[in-house]
Amino acid sequence: MVYGFVKRSHGYIGVYSEVDVGTTFRMYLPRSVDNSQHAPVTVDVDTVLPRGNETILIVDDELELAAIAQDILDNLGYTTICAHSGPEVLQILADNRGIDLVFSDVVMKPYRDIELANRVRQVLGNVQ
Repeated sequence: MVYGFVKRSHGYIGVYSEVDVGTTFRMYLPRSVDNSQHAPVTVDVDTVLPRGNETILIVDDELELAAIAQDILDNLGYTTICAHSGPEVLQILADNRGIDLVFSDVVMKPYRDIELANRVRQVLGNVQ
C-alpha cells in the first residue's frame, strides 16, 4: 500500500539494510509547488460520530486489520461479519443477502486487482 501511494505521488522509496543492524526505509515525495497558505486543521474531539444499524461485510486477509475495522464499526452500532479470503466472501454473500455494504481490501487471494469486486457484483446481481 505504501509503495503504491509513493508511486502514485511520483516519489520513490529508498531501502538500506545491514545484517545485525537493521533496515531503513526512506520515502521521497515531490515537494509541493503550492505556495498558498492553508488554515490549520482543527478536530473537535467531542464530536459524536454518526451511528448505523446496517450489516457490513469486512474483507481483509490480515486478521489484525479486519479486527480493528470490526471493533470500530461494532462500537458505532453496525453489525459486522468478517471474511479473510475471496472464496469465503463469495460464500457469505451467497448464504446471506442481508449484507448492506462490503468493505474490502483491494487484493484478496486467489483473486487479483478488482476481480473480487467483479465476482461480488455477479453474486449480488450487478448492484452498485
